[in-house]
Amino acid sequence: SDGTASGTRLLSQGVGEVADLLVVDRVIWSVMRTSVGDELWTSDGTVSGTKRVKALGGLRGERAFARRLTSAGRLVYFTVSRDDTGEELWRSDGSVQGTRALSIQAGRGSAAPAGLREVDGRLGFTADDGVHGAELWVSDGTRGGTRMVQDLAPGADSSWPSEMTWIGDRVYFAAADREHGRELWVTDGTEAGTFEVKDQAPGPASHAPGYDAFLHDKIY
Repeated sequence: SDGTASGTRLLSQGVGEVADLLVVDRVIWSVMRTSVGDELWTSDGTVSGTKRVKALGGLRGERAFARRLTSAGRLVYFTVSRDDTGEELWRSDGSVQGTRALSIQAGRGSAAPAGLREVDGRLGFTADDGVHGAELWVSDGTRGGTRMVQDLAPGADSSWPSEMTWIGDRVYFAAADREHGRELWVTDGTEAGTFEVKDQAPGPASHAPGYDAFLHDKIY
């Protein structure tokens, strides 16, 4: 729709249910929920330019459920849950070959990526690799460039990063470790640039920051 009756029209019919939508650089990305699983579609706003990018299910008929469409840099990221792989992170450049999984647990279990946010052209998110618990990760869209930023709660314990708020080239978030409880942290996507802002509730007690907002480059 362009806001007029004549400019409001149907782009596709009988495909499935629209499960998610994202607009990036005048391209509409969508997840279409069909009877055989979710598919990734793109559209330029015309009927001829509305097309399926790729079916996200497995080769043996495993159904896929996709969500969390998020843009970072020149890529679109999302999560896909399947019986054979669990829930993993995917990326797409709009092509069949460029739409693929960035496997974190590689079929061993569910990485359960969440909190997807752009961090200076890359993707910041939380995930569980099956070894370090749920921690903060970053991805540049390649398997080699998809890595844990820092093991905030060492070992199999989880720091459970959440409430991520993006300001400039940094992300502020809440996380917990054994020494400081749940406090406010900040990251620029590197291990050296990831640190606790302040131990508001000294010691193992938790300040538990949440529902962050920002104004004039300050976070509240």
